[in-house]
Amino acid sequence: MYKMPVSSQKEGVTNRKTFRMRPDQSMKETVAVPKQSDLHIDKSLIRDDITDLLQNDAEIKQQIQSLKSNSIDDITNIVYDAVIKRINKRLISIEQRIDQLEYQNYYLEQSVNKRQRHSRQFNLRFIGFKEQEGGKMTNRIVECAQKAGINLQTEDIELSHPIGARKEGVSRPVIARFLSRVKLRSFLSQRKKVKDLPGITIYEDLTKMDKQLLDELRSQLDGNDKKYAFTRNGRVIYKNEHQQFMVINSPYD
Repeated sequence: MYKMPVSSQKEGVTNRKTFRMRPDQSMKETVAVPKQSDLHIDKSLIRDDITDLLQNDAEIKQQIQSLKSNSIDDITNIVYDAVIKRINKRLISIEQRIDQLEYQNYYLEQSVNKRQRHSRQFNLRFIGFKEQEGGKMTNRIVECAQKAGINLQTEDIELSHPIGARKEGVSRPVIARFLSRVKLRSFLSQRKKVKDLPGITIYEDLTKMDKQLLDELRSQLDGNDKKYAFTRNGRVIYKNEHQQFMVINSPYD
């Protein structure tokens, strides 16, 4: 419903189509907001409206009295039109309130996601390390980096550990928290060297919302174009055909 602003910066030339994300219902309704399809009018309210109109509405009384006949159909039509007007006013008020709640909900989501993103800016996620009994994960990350020719010491990593439930025969992702963002960015800029090591992949530690945005974006791109959807400092970025880097903040961008 709401079209939020997109940040962009010109750089490079591409031949790809401008991207427009499909709204994801599961992402925009983290706070329960009544849906229009769930709205209904209490029958007792309609009965009260009819009674009030017949007893207290001078205009309705005058219309009924001006009838040349006391036809039930004519009286029904007069009352029906008046009741429908009242119902429509109530529905408009409810719809405006829903719009307001959805708008507030959007900014609440963005605020929470921003704080989560900030707390993860010192983290990297490693995929492919096999878990070993008694093995220190930090040492293994440092060894992997040094094999790839990257200058990394154990003192550069505050802590590291696998995440998620343990499954037989499946290696869990590993989160490593760096002491310095400068060191993390330096390491991340050289991660292509790690590709020469079999089975090891490195990602930024994205929030759940940003990971969903990235997956949704890539699902709409073809083949080689998927590489133009990526992350930088935890933000989802898309490089479009208009020489721009677009920051994707929500499914509405």
